[in-house]
Amino acid sequence: MFTSRTEHRHSASKTVYTVDRASNAKVAVICGGGAGHEPAYVGYTGRGLLTAGVSGEIFASPTANQILNTIRLAAFGSDLDVNSVGDKRDVLVIMNNYTGDRLNFGLAIEKARVMFPCIRISSVVVADDVSLLRSPVAQTVGPRGLAGNILVCKLLGALAHTGASLSTLKIYGDAVAVNISSIGVALEHCHVPGREQRPRLDNGECEVGLGLHNEPGVYRRKMDDSIQGLVAQMVEMMVDRDGPSAKFATKEDETVIFVNNLGGVSQLEMGAFLRDLIDVLGAISIPLGLSSFHSFIQLPISSVQSRYFRRPI
Repeated sequence: MFTSRTEHRHSASKTVYTVDRASNAKVAVICGGGAGHEPAYVGYTGRGLLTAGVSGEIFASPTANQILNTIRLAAFGSDLDVNSVGDKRDVLVIMNNYTGDRLNFGLAIEKARVMFPCIRISSVVVADDVSLLRSPVAQTVGPRGLAGNILVCKLLGALAHTGASLSTLKIYGDAVAVNISSIGVALEHCHVPGREQRPRLDNGECEVGLGLHNEPGVYRRKMDDSIQGLVAQMVEMMVDRDGPSAKFATKEDETVIFVNNLGGVSQLEMGAFLRDLIDVLGAISIPLGLSSFHSFIQLPISSVQSRYFRRPI
């Protein structure tokens, strides 16, 4: 149940949208994805953030019709007939690089351009997972989208709040997305209630690169007494994503580090993980402009941590 006067819910399309929009804002920013990743994306909807967020079923993309309705609500700020609404905004759609998302969001955008010719619509695709960059899968469909999406949503939502144009948001969004790298590690596969449980990892074992929906990782390894060796390997995979001779982040860059916990690890343990991470980055002379960690509600999964580096735009 929503008690906010500024965030409204459209139950039929599982969309939450805000009516608290800056008067000079020219663009509405939307995002969405499957349920099971809460508070995404409803929790990222509000003033200076997303204009609207839409949810699919557990681990499944919203349908094209759901997304189409979300575009309508974000652009016109009302669930009334768009012909009776005078206030309208262009729409920037943020999507993660998963096949279902790309198909459904892409179809919804094409439909919206036909149905609402009075607005312009553009999109930004987030594909930040570096774990499988050299695998045949990544070469075919590209890297998966992970929690780098959160940074993109926040940055573009704040930029839209200043009154930036759609073309400016598109340029900045693409620049931010291409300069994000992430890697995850899990102590266990997540289990969706009502579905067959996957084989468990062995005691003391972790899987590097495991996807948010149990997509296979790049390798498994034993956890050491100290996790600093694991952290160093993950940092190396991000920094060397373009090859050892083309470092993704260097000491000349301004770097943002973001550590993401899907709900199965305590804040105390995340703080210790962050300490080790900062030590590893310091050892390779990568300075930090910001360091933080964030917790999410998630289906039962022990741990997934992701890190992101961003070059100056």
